[in-house]
Amino acid sequence: MCSRPSISPIACWLPLLGALLLLAPERNAALQAVEIQSEMTPDAELHDLSIVDQDILFAAGDHGVVWRSDDGGRKWTLLPTGVDCRLDSVCFVDSLVGWVAGGSTDAHTHQTNGVLLATADGGRTWKRLAKGMLPALSQVKFFNSRNGWASGQSSSLYPSGLFHTRDGGSSWASVPSDQQMQWPAADFLHLDEGYGAGPQGAGSFSRGGLRRDRQPDEPNRRVRVVRLAKAPPLREPGTGEANIDTPAANVWAAGDAGLLLHRQPQGEWLPVPLPPVAAEFDFQALASVGSHVWAAGTPGTLIFHSPDHGRTWETLPTGQMLPIRSLAFFNQNYGWATGALGTILATRDGGRSWLKRKAGGERTALLGVFSLENAARIPLEVFAQYGASEGYLASAEIVGGEPSELLTGRPPGAAERAREALTRVGAVGVDLFPLPALPGFDDEWSLSRLTAQLQRQAGAPPRRLLEERLVRQIRMWRPDTIVTESVSTEAGAWSQLLSQAVLTAVVQAGDPAAYPQQLSELRLEPWRATRVFGMTTEGDRGAITLSGGSLIPRFGGTLGEHVFTARALLETSVSPQPERLALQQLYSESGSPAPRNLLTGANAPPGGGARRRMASADDAELRTLALAAQRRRTLQQIIKQAEPSPAWLSQMQGLLEQSSEEAAGVTLYQAALRFAEEDRLALAAESFALLAKKYPDHPLTASALQWLVRYGCSAEQAWQTYRQWAATEQMPAGRAVYSAAPIITYQNAAPDPTGQPIAAVSGPLQQRAVRLAAAAEPEITPFDLPQRMQQSLGLGAFIDRTSLALSADPRVRFPMAAAARTLGDEAEALRRYERFQAGAWTSVWANRARLELKQARNDTAAVAGRMPCRRAASKPRLDGRFDDEAWQAAERIPLPSTPTSDTAEVMFAHDAEFLYLAIRCRAPAPASTGQTAGRPRDPQLTGRDRVEVLLDINRDYASYYRLELDDRGWVREGLNESPAWNPKWYVASDRDGESWTIEAAISWDELAPTAPLSGELWAVSLARRSGQGDYGSWIQPADPRSPGFGLLQFTR
Repeated sequence: MCSRPSISPIACWLPLLGALLLLAPERNAALQAVEIQSEMTPDAELHDLSIVDQDILFAAGDHGVVWRSDDGGRKWTLLPTGVDCRLDSVCFVDSLVGWVAGGSTDAHTHQTNGVLLATADGGRTWKRLAKGMLPALSQVKFFNSRNGWASGQSSSLYPSGLFHTRDGGSSWASVPSDQQMQWPAADFLHLDEGYGAGPQGAGSFSRGGLRRDRQPDEPNRRVRVVRLAKAPPLREPGTGEANIDTPAANVWAAGDAGLLLHRQPQGEWLPVPLPPVAAEFDFQALASVGSHVWAAGTPGTLIFHSPDHGRTWETLPTGQMLPIRSLAFFNQNYGWATGALGTILATRDGGRSWLKRKAGGERTALLGVFSLENAARIPLEVFAQYGASEGYLASAEIVGGEPSELLTGRPPGAAERAREALTRVGAVGVDLFPLPALPGFDDEWSLSRLTAQLQRQAGAPPRRLLEERLVRQIRMWRPDTIVTESVSTEAGAWSQLLSQAVLTAVVQAGDPAAYPQQLSELRLEPWRATRVFGMTTEGDRGAITLSGGSLIPRFGGTLGEHVFTARALLETSVSPQPERLALQQLYSESGSPAPRNLLTGANAPPGGGARRRMASADDAELRTLALAAQRRRTLQQIIKQAEPSPAWLSQMQGLLEQSSEEAAGVTLYQAALRFAEEDRLALAAESFALLAKKYPDHPLTASALQWLVRYGCSAEQAWQTYRQWAATEQMPAGRAVYSAAPIITYQNAAPDPTGQPIAAVSGPLQQRAVRLAAAAEPEITPFDLPQRMQQSLGLGAFIDRTSLALSADPRVRFPMAAAARTLGDEAEALRRYERFQAGAWTSVWANRARLELKQARNDTAAVAGRMPCRRAASKPRLDGRFDDEAWQAAERIPLPSTPTSDTAEVMFAHDAEFLYLAIRCRAPAPASTGQTAGRPRDPQLTGRDRVEVLLDINRDYASYYRLELDDRGWVREGLNESPAWNPKWYVASDRDGESWTIEAAISWDELAPTAPLSGELWAVSLARRSGQGDYGSWIQPADPRSPGFGLLQFTR
């Protein structure tokens, strides 16, 4: 617990918000015009090609690069775009008029932001279109200067992920859909016909809607690309796996592990037979002209070609190994390929021979191998230090899978966010190995359980699958050094599995006898990496450490600042980043001890095939950096000694004005996170508000606004802030210290099941003043809840006007609805729920919206997940035996069994003083006794059989109390992510031969100003975690990071 509680009034940050609300700047600052680092453009990965004719070509890729050639690809000119994000698609209708599309992800909200640029002068100048309107785009296609399509990610506002325009892209209409979809692969025939594939499956679409198609069940093979043939194929009936000669047979799709599909007229996608070696390739590029089809991907050693609509196939060598991301053919002879390290290949004989026209490198010096489940631990500092700063080319492999259905409350696309984070900080090629998704995975799983589950899903031993894949990747990228996760058993099952596979694969990759088909058929070559490093704890003997505080001249700041926003892409909740990163040597080919540098001894000279030639900083730059370092140290001292006052704000602003906007914004954000971690929430709020006011276009501003909404709308936080303040301040007599507005129940709410009347004005925080002493005239203090909620609603209105994406985020929308309901604005609360539900009806957030809407409409018969909390006639004796009268009348809430736990049930009761809780969990194996002697404060409960109870007193679904109780009777409490909330409550435990039980009582004063009135509703989440990695929730769908909430109704 922090020794300095957050007892400051909100008055300090309300004026800042007031000033903010007077502003209405355009946002989406992560995509603002920036100067692209010249050293990284030659090797930026290229994702798409557009052919105007056999001479004029355009290519687009990472870091906002667009290249143009006017001589058939012999020479290429870089076109400045003014953006530094990934560009996935390029389309030109003639030599002058064209568009590029892509996007990026907001660092902390994880909402994607689309980028669409248009040019009318061949790429010399670009105009940003539809700014702030669209999510990230993966495909854009125009048929003339006005009519076109775009596809990509979805959002709550635009669930279909499909868009069409009739004015050149200035405005867009979304294809209607009742659920969220993603279309990473799509192509379009004309304005009323297109085809695509994504996590939800394949489909065809027009402006009026979309239709689901049938496709083979391939859970572990993703479709990466969809392409239409440039000319219709011949009409000739066919039989077998794919009817490839029908009029609709010009639609092709390709993906992982040699997946190639052909669409049939009836809407069925059927597999196309390929040579057996194709299963070793992950296809990412397709092209089709007439009867000819070409497919390529990773590795890029071979291109598969069919001259006869896919009946027969041949493999054509490219003369290089790097991944191919895009193919385009002007006719059956002239074609081009683009891919990793900025590579561009050209052919004039249909692919039988290829010439390398452009390349930014030949291999990577560093390869990282990490699991998607542990993405938050990816050592971005390694790629920033050695890649972006020292110029070594660095690639990465991400292992794991995501559920194909968007059921969780977390934004989808963890793999894409990992790829984006690595690319932002300096990686040049990131691939995903999609092992089966394990939706129920928990950090507490053992290695044996993880291996068994993966084998069951994949149909083969995961260790062998991993080793074969990693051997292929090592032989393709040819790194000197490999970095992976920790070998420690404490790091978790995924880290153990991955590090063991890496250590085996690094030896096998250099052995010609290991996986010889990769040499003979894939045309790879043996490769010996010299060292392997794994993440470890600072202080371990021989560890190499990277300090986040190290000043990097090329970054104009510290290493930590450079990776800060990228790291937020990997995390599900904001948190301060570690000051140091440590790595230990796990393998050395020569047996030598660990060097002081990861790439000591690497055969990668500057300007060679694995390292850029980097310009060195001059004396002026170093002096500027030294001054910046001094300012940062001063800022850190101010932050450490900070107390909320106008003087503090003035001092901060004065120093911030001497820094760049990027550095100043990061400094403020880091300060706010530190204050929040120390439970100095008023200071955190001041820092976030100052960031939003001074730097409205900063990439971190959206997250700052989201935090302020959650903080301002939290009734739990408001009450705890008051209690801390009242307990430590000497209050003068006659001063009211807490005021709360009425919470108006919905006018047609259901009657109390006991038959007692429900108060017309009811809620957990009634309009009253709690006084410390007798008072004459009440005075509203800064803890006035109506003022707090009204100010938050004003902030919400500002967000509504300036950021559609942030406004649609449920982590903003639901707190805003709760604030409106607190102030009696029922219509506004319902509006926010109704606008959300249409866009994401399948997620846990949509279930919460459904729950609130049905409650508001008195649709009580259909409200699943509402339980009464009855008033106890007498206080129960806390002994864990449930033989008191209070429990005989209580409703039992069942928790489902899991593979490693039996059934469980929870009961609630209440009286004027306490909320009572009873838990019974069947667990025949006696894991421990029920003794509570020596119970520590906030113990670590990981690995224990336990029940988690979340209590949300104003139903904002973003802020809540957390109570955890395990089979020993040990407890852990928290308010949101903070463990600093330590209520006084009473817990008794017991155990018999079949179950362990808990009885607990917590005073209302620990939770709210007074006991709830009859008819009030709190949101509650109940879940059991078995200690073996299983999670059983009262409300589904849910998982440990997206809890399922029901309603608890207090009755007389």
